[in-house]
Amino acid sequence: MNEFEHERLDVYRASIDFLAIADQIASTFPQGRSYLRDQLRRAASSISLNIAEGAGEFAPADKARFYESRAAPVPNPQPSSISLVSLL
Repeated sequence: MNEFEHERLDVYRASIDFLAIADQIASTFPQGRSYLRDQLRRAASSISLNIAEGAGEFAPADKARFYESRAAPVPNPQPSSISLVSLL
């Protein structure tokens, strides 16, 4: 079977491993925190999806621009994202 370009990337493989770990963690959240469970799963899956999408860009300059835009820091993290563990 042929692999897609992104499937050969170590970072993509690590993101798939992280997705499995995040899913295990999310399944331990209490029933009343299902919104956090969903948010963690969506965030974890977006990592591998963004890597795959960026790998689909053909020109090196386009790939670099795509990855750079995805690596930008979050300007003002919300307190809820910082204190996720304290909510459990």
